[in-house]
Amino acid sequence: MNKIIILAFAFGVLFTAGCSENFLEVRPKNQILEPEFVTNTAQLQEVLNGAYKALGDKNAFGGKYQIVSEIMSDNLAAAQINLNDDYKTLYARNTNLFLSPTRDICANFGKAIGRANYALEKVDEFGGAEKNRITGEAKFVRAIAHWQLIRTFGQPWGYSVDNSHLGMPLHTKFDKAPINRSTVNECYAFVEADLKAAIDLLPLSNRMYASKWSAKGALAQLYFQQNRYSEARVLADEIINSGMFSLDVNPARRFSDTLSSEAIFYIDANNNANTNFNFNGAENLVNSYKKLAGGTKVADLTLVATVWDIFEPFQTDLRKNQGISKEGSDYLCTKFKTGTNIYNPIIHLTEMLLISAECAGEAGETSIAVDRINLLRNRAMVPPISASTPENAIRAVREERRRELFAEGNRLQDLKRIGAATERGKTRAPEVGLRIRNAPWNCPGLCPQIPDNESSGVTGMVPNPEGGCN
Repeated sequence: MNKIIILAFAFGVLFTAGCSENFLEVRPKNQILEPEFVTNTAQLQEVLNGAYKALGDKNAFGGKYQIVSEIMSDNLAAAQINLNDDYKTLYARNTNLFLSPTRDICANFGKAIGRANYALEKVDEFGGAEKNRITGEAKFVRAIAHWQLIRTFGQPWGYSVDNSHLGMPLHTKFDKAPINRSTVNECYAFVEADLKAAIDLLPLSNRMYASKWSAKGALAQLYFQQNRYSEARVLADEIINSGMFSLDVNPARRFSDTLSSEAIFYIDANNNANTNFNFNGAENLVNSYKKLAGGTKVADLTLVATVWDIFEPFQTDLRKNQGISKEGSDYLCTKFKTGTNIYNPIIHLTEMLLISAECAGEAGETSIAVDRINLLRNRAMVPPISASTPENAIRAVREERRRELFAEGNRLQDLKRIGAATERGKTRAPEVGLRIRNAPWNCPGLCPQIPDNESSGVTGMVPNPEGGCN
């Protein structure tokens, strides 16, 4: 990332550095010098648009982040991981510095962070009447980009008693200075502070850009990952009760070519010439799970039979009927539309309901947890459930999370969260001996090596431990 930040715009603009005096006396042809890059609010907005675009790139939230997470969890079948040897290496939990998927993830979230930092450094001068909004959006982008990197390349919250284990470098300035890793405790505090600032600064409604609700949803996710149940629930319930979002009648509409009514923050697949804010939707997700017409290869990624089996034997379950297709011995993921013009919700109402439900269970409020679950089950056209204890309700929510969110990149972090909560006594429903494909939740191989495009040139950067735990 330290190599990416100084070139963060990727717009064909070259910033000059380390130049001789003779070179500085002559203006380079076909180049814009950095002080001239932004001179007004509209240009500053374009920088911010570039930060969003990096988030939505196919190598970040456009699919690769989700795919890497799914490959390292227990949702995918080993025999069908055909994309390349790097993905096979990730599946085997034997990672190194030079894997292209982790390089790509680091580079693109790094671009988002670099562009957000540049916007923050210029906003006092060029933000004008939009200063608060631009600051809030830049802090939101910087926070969620950092958080995905922290979760990918660092062990989870609760891995150590005081969370002093290493996370990721925190890039708070637009420069190329090498930065060493911060602790996970420091990383989470930084992301939390950025999201709280974004909540204060952002408007309630902001089109496809981040809003106050987007920041509250991201902070609810962060607290939930930390097993801070009461704080996560407050934020999730604010979103649920706001009246701004509603469950789609059909769960398949969450990923579709029309905007879902439950999307809180999403990647917009539509082109918009006025804002230069165009994405490729979830291109990698679609292409990697897509059945290929003709030939013998049915998909690059297929699901394990366990995902098929977690749905009760109700023929009416829309999540199964619309999200999985069984062909021979293969289980194909069909929840993403073919083609690239789809909306990709990163924060959505279904997850807020699941967060609220599990947190209610942890608070001992069984009936509220069950009511939240049954909203989703009713939508999926399956019978409601009942639960006699909070522990039963919590386990039911966890099963519902896997049904609702499979293939979306949540499963690995859910398992790590539950493992850490069990280890630290932070849950009413411990999962003793939790395994992720026969490996413990805190296996070194479930935490990929920080790639060379982040670690190169950083003196004393401590690598993640090697080890597959197979």
